[in-house]
Amino acid sequence: MRARKQDRARKSARLDPVDPEWFRTIGDNPGSLRLLEQMSAVIIELDEAGCIVYVTPNVEAICGYTAEELTGSPGERLVHEDDLWLFDELRRSPDSERGPVRYRTRHKDGHWKWIETAGSTSFIAGDGTGHTVSFARDITQLKEAEEAVRASEDRYRVIVESSEDVVFESDSDGNVIFVTPNIEDVLGYSVEEIHAHEAFQPIHPDDVERLQEEFNIAIMGPKPVRMVYRAMHKDGRVRYLQSTGVAYVHPTGGNHFLNFTRDLTPVIEGLSKQKELESRLQHAQRLESLGVMAGGVAHDFNNLLTPVLADASLALADLPADSPIRFRLERIQRTAQRAAELTRLMLAYAGADEIEVEPLDLSKLVKEMSQLLSAGIGEGTTLTYALASDLPLVGGDPGQLTQVVMNLLTNAVEATGTDGGTVAIRTGTGEQADCYASQFPSDFGPGPYVFLEVEDDGCGMDAETQRRIFDPFFSTKFTGRGLGLASVLGILRAHGGAIEIDSHLGRGTKFRVMLPLAEQGSAGRREDTPQAAEPVPPRSMVLVIDDDDGTREITSDCLERAGLRVLLASDGDTGLKRFEQHADEIAVVILDRTMPGVSGEETFDRIRAIRPSVRILLMSGYAEQRAAEAFAGRQLSGFIGKPFLPEDLLAAVSDLIADVGGAGESPSA
Repeated sequence: MRARKQDRARKSARLDPVDPEWFRTIGDNPGSLRLLEQMSAVIIELDEAGCIVYVTPNVEAICGYTAEELTGSPGERLVHEDDLWLFDELRRSPDSERGPVRYRTRHKDGHWKWIETAGSTSFIAGDGTGHTVSFARDITQLKEAEEAVRASEDRYRVIVESSEDVVFESDSDGNVIFVTPNIEDVLGYSVEEIHAHEAFQPIHPDDVERLQEEFNIAIMGPKPVRMVYRAMHKDGRVRYLQSTGVAYVHPTGGNHFLNFTRDLTPVIEGLSKQKELESRLQHAQRLESLGVMAGGVAHDFNNLLTPVLADASLALADLPADSPIRFRLERIQRTAQRAAELTRLMLAYAGADEIEVEPLDLSKLVKEMSQLLSAGIGEGTTLTYALASDLPLVGGDPGQLTQVVMNLLTNAVEATGTDGGTVAIRTGTGEQADCYASQFPSDFGPGPYVFLEVEDDGCGMDAETQRRIFDPFFSTKFTGRGLGLASVLGILRAHGGAIEIDSHLGRGTKFRVMLPLAEQGSAGRREDTPQAAEPVPPRSMVLVIDDDDGTREITSDCLERAGLRVLLASDGDTGLKRFEQHADEIAVVILDRTMPGVSGEETFDRIRAIRPSVRILLMSGYAEQRAAEAFAGRQLSGFIGKPFLPEDLLAAVSDLIADVGGAGESPSA
């Protein structure tokens, strides 16, 4: 018994695991056979032709065929065509030892499985031919897992590379261990520079502490978090960032934080600009509303002033020179005239004042005003000039633009205070690339412009004062001031210009007035073709159509005192009826532009339809230019503004009556 065991031990020690003699002993040893059947690896022997000489029974669990079905069959019939190179290599070098090889084999039911062979060894069989023995195992699940991982990595790479967001991965201390290359587009730093930074280094100093606290909370839990903060660009600009990410357990241990970071700077800057534009639009709309209100108030106030000023003048004409009440009437007259000047300023603010446009050289205009400007400054104030030569011409009213310069100079001198300072006046040209660049744009669009600057080194203004400085009657001085700059804005609005303010407390203020260039070859006011004249009967008749009782009554008094016959109408309908009844007798119609019901324009057209040659004198509390624009294309005989003096009204009516039988209609007003 002992001799048999020793012989078996010597034989076992002598045989190699892949020696064919070892296979022969398996059949004689049922225990060894059961051991092989339970192994996950399959042992397979191929001859030099690639046919299966032997395969362990557990092959059935892998490919569905029994060992008996596979023995003697060519191994190539089970291998995928793309993997047949394996057999070609076996034939070329049967004696070489190979490492693990992966290939696909067909299962009995038709699907493919992945196999890995390892420990392959070639030897010479008893018949002198080369055989190969190898261990094979099913790695289908491993291969599918590897493919899933690879697909996941590919998807991750595509997502990361195609995302506009910057992808960061940080360790638990906040150090960046991965970042996508588009970080350079956002912060100006390369990937290498970001890796070289310490944790939280590019973050804005004011946000570092808060961001560290939020990060320390985020790194501890699996919940997604969102953080908004500022970072410093490499060039020093501030960028607004939003990071959305989540913490996860890294395979190497410890939590990592993976996040997508988006640059919100364009959005925030866009919202800021939109808010600024909305604020400017609201301010412009408020100023426009104030302008409309100011124009309406000025119109109604002119209606009230008309009988006051005219009655005072008529009363003075009736009084003897030594009358004790004469000085009172003269005071009423002066007060009414000052009130009329106030309404003119209100109309200027509304952009409705009369403008006599002509080509102007702003530098020349300022030079001509130099003596007047010097007289308007105190002894402690120095006035300097920097006037450009050969300026392009602008279209403007010299009187109103002179008022603009004087108002800005007065404002600058007052800002320098009693101690005095320096006020500079400059002219030049510029390009208006953005119509929103001016603080108070009107119809001022892109293109070249001529500017006038008035700058002082005085006290300056805060933001609230700058927002209100053009409001009517707003003033930092004593009560009763404030229409100066408001009228400047109205004048510029009427000229299609704009104004900018640059002011800082303690560092002075600069106003820049910008005016568009004059149109080349612009024509003046068009003259209408006069109608044929008709004779006027003795004691000429005048029809007055006005909805304001005071204006209608004082106009009648003035005309009747001059010996004219007067018909009165309080609205357009009544006026048309009066004219139809006395069309052949009426020499002049005095027509108010603004009336309820039938408008002044419609009344004008219907009167001219009845009698085309009748003289029509337009009367309005608005400026002549605005009235002329409303009656464009119509043949106005003349214009008189409210309030008026009796002598001015009589002169205008007399000229029209005298014109009958002469040269015909006068040019349109």
